[in-house]
Amino acid sequence: MLSDEHEARVGKFRLWLRSKRYSSNTEKVYTEALRVFLLWFNERDPADLEEDNIIQFNNAFILERKLSASYQNQVVNALKLYFSTIEHKTLRPEIIHRPKSPKLLPNGE
Repeated sequence: MLSDEHEARVGKFRLWLRSKRYSSNTEKVYTEALRVFLLWFNERDPADLEEDNIIQFNNAFILERKLSASYQNQVVNALKLYFSTIEHKTLRPEIIHRPKSPKLLPNGE
């Protein structure tokens, strides 16, 4: 269960997404991604979390559970937006790992 402080930050992020008219689906996905991330670091102040913590979460949570590349991208997008808008931190995108784009085989047509 999230701490009250973390839950308040998720609520603040949800309100920000609504004010910018993000779709309800994006709002749901992004707030749930943030909630899972903050639950992983429930004992830490979100203002103290940085790129290394996102990489740690990526390896220990997303990759260990073999979650999809699209989920990984959604989490990274949500966290980048959260940290820039709510925590007023700029994350260095070159440090945060995104999955490689899949190489599609020709379909033979």
